[in-house]
Amino acid sequence: MTIGRATYEPGWKWSEHVGPGVGATRCNVEHVGLVLSGAATAAFDDGRVVELRAGELFHIPPIPHDSWVRR
Repeated sequence: MTIGRATYEPGWKWSEHVGPGVGATRCNVEHVGLVLSGAATAAFDDGRVVELRAGELFHIPPIPHDSWVRR
């Protein structure tokens, strides 16, 4: 298991800022975490959308998804 800490600025989007560098349009990595501040969104190809808000624990399964930080 890898444990890390990340900071994302408003306007950051996985498909725009990470995807092109790894040759993918969606992330396939599982994520378990805690949002310390701010808010973000994870969206799946099946239409499911998960809102991630400060103080919340989250689990994003290892299925194709995009994510972004709200502006």
